[in-house]
Order: sequence, then C-alpha cells, then structure tokens
Amino acid sequence: MKFLLYTTFALATLSLQAQSVKLSEVPGKITGLPVNGSFTGVTGPAATVKTFNTTFGKLLDASMASKPLSTPVGFEVKFFANISKFQPQLGEKRNTGTFNIFLFNYMVNQSGLMKKVDEAPAFIKMYLNATDFFTRTAGFFEAYDERLGIPHPFQSIPVVDSTEDYTTYSFKSYPFNKGYYADFTFRIVRGNNRPVFIPFTRKQYLEYLIAVEKLKIKESEEKTNDFKKELADARKRLAGEKKDDIQKIIRIAIEGNEKAIAREEKWMSDYNDKINGYRAGLADMSAEEENLTAYVDLNRTANARTERLVAPGRREGYALYVVNRHYYDNTQPPMKTQSVMVCYWYHPQFCPDFLKERTRRIFESIDYHRIKESMQ
Repeated sequence: MKFLLYTTFALATLSLQAQSVKLSEVPGKITGLPVNGSFTGVTGPAATVKTFNTTFGKLLDASMASKPLSTPVGFEVKFFANISKFQPQLGEKRNTGTFNIFLFNYMVNQSGLMKKVDEAPAFIKMYLNATDFFTRTAGFFEAYDERLGIPHPFQSIPVVDSTEDYTTYSFKSYPFNKGYYADFTFRIVRGNNRPVFIPFTRKQYLEYLIAVEKLKIKESEEKTNDFKKELADARKRLAGEKKDDIQKIIRIAIEGNEKAIAREEKWMSDYNDKINGYRAGLADMSAEEENLTAYVDLNRTANARTERLVAPGRREGYALYVVNRHYYDNTQPPMKTQSVMVCYWYHPQFCPDFLKERTRRIFESIDYHRIKESMQ
C-alpha cells in the first residue's frame, strides 16, 4: 500500500513538473493594443491625447522590435498607457505619462484548466518626462527634500552601460537606500544633451547641511513654544487646585515640560554650533574648492567645519549628485516628451524563472534608438 502511495505521489510530482514545462512553452497572446491609434487609458484634452497617443504608438513599435515580446511564449502581454492630469496651477511644467508592459504567466487552476495569473508578476515601464522619478513616483530614494524645498544630494548611481541612445544605471551594487527597483537596472533615454544628474559641489553640500540645521532649529522652536504654553497652563491650574493628589499630578507635568524646554534649548544650541562650524568651513574654501564635486566618506569621523567631506581633490568615499533641475526645456510645449526612463521588475517569489529571464531579455532587446527618435 505504501509503495502504491509513493508511486502515485511520484507520478503526480512528475506530472506537475512536466506540466510546468509545458506552461512555459504555451504560445502567448497580446492585448491592450491601440484601437484606431488610441490607447484606452489616455484621456484628457484632445491635443494632449493626440500627441501622447502618437508617442505611445512609437514606444509600442520600439517595444515590439523585441522578439520575445512580439511573439510571447509562456506568457501573455498587456499594454496599458496613461497620462497624468496636467496641473500648471501647482507649478507643473509638463505632462507626464507611463507606458506599461505587463507580463502574465500561465497556471493551472483547481479545475485543471489553464489560465493566466490574475496579477502580473513582471512588467516593464517607460516613464515619460519623469520629473518625480527620483522623489515619489518610483520610490527610489529621497532626491528632493520637500521640507527644505531644495534638492537632496545622493551618492552617485553606478553606470553599467552607455550608448548614444541610452545610459544604463544599476542599483545592484548601490550600498544605500534603493527603493522599489533595488535589484534591477534602468535606462534613461534623453531627448537632449543635458545631463540628468549633476555633481553636488562642496559649497552646495555645506549650504545644504546649514539648511538642515536651520530646519531643526525651526522645529525645536515650535516644540518649545508648545511646551511653554503647556507649562503656563499647568502653573495656572496648580495655583487654583486645592486637592493634594491633583496638585501632585500637575507638578509632574510641570517638571516634564521644564525638562522638555531645557532639552530643546540645548539641542538648538548644538544646531547653532554646527551652523557656525559649517559657515567657518565655507569661509575657508577657495573659489576653486567651492566648485569641486563633493566626496563624502561615511567611515570618516565628522569634522565640525566640513562634516564628512574628504580633502579637496581626493576621491575617497562617494561622489554626491543631484537631479538636474534644468534638464527639461520649459520653453517646449507641456505635452512634448523630453525623456523616457525604462525600468523592469519581477516578483522575486511569484514570478517563474523562465519569465524572469524573458523579462530581462525584453528589457535589453527593446529598440532604444526608436525611443530616442520618438522625442525628436
């Protein structure tokens, strides 16, 4: 009996393994193609919709140049394009959009029928005019400090490939906060010759540190004012309170507020000391040194004047960069695409190995020259 059970289990396992192989060889299909040149997700003003549908059509052609995508095997492809609502009243300068390529592998359900999975375990995304790509949209890391209203410097992202059509960056060897695309590469296709990332200078770095300390002082001042109001209220309540047990509770609150005020005042003094140190560091800089790229060594002991900056001209540690706020040409129409950022992703657990490999192949075999031409 045991032998029969083991044999049945083994045959069932082999059947499932064979079935899995067959699923990866099933001819796939493509959905989400435009109808009469229009993608269903593209809505908005007529002129904007027309422009973006034209651009998305060119991105579709560039994508279909990839044979693993144009003739899918073992998975289904769904194209979906959309554009964001343009809000110039909020300071927006251009439309943004996303061209999505969702990849669904096949599975066998409980009834023994083959179907595509409900959620795509892999995708390729093309971000058009990705102003917020390094801030909020893709969730990489904090590249813009909204509290300060200024760029937030970050360590340079390793470049692994560069051609006339694109630059490939990789977070695989990036030792800092990586966000959503932590273990993947992405490519930036530029519509002009301006750099996307620019060096953060030594002067800018110290100015940034000063801004950070000023923000801390402002936040401490607000907290101190709140503690002082609470302290005044507590003292007023204590003066009119007759019950000993209530008086004891109020005195504890008074003591807590007094300690909190002293703590915040001590911190503000420390913040001011740092500001004075950084200002002294700025005063020591020559005009030539001010414009040098800032290199930071995180293993270096912080210096009161220059924090963790290495000596001028040396390159230990990591170079600091910021997103170039002047990359985009604001004289161009808002709907004109000036950059396309291409990323791929797959779920590490739920995406089958064959689809992971095909996703990478699709990403690499897209016609990036056509993407660049789509912005001309």
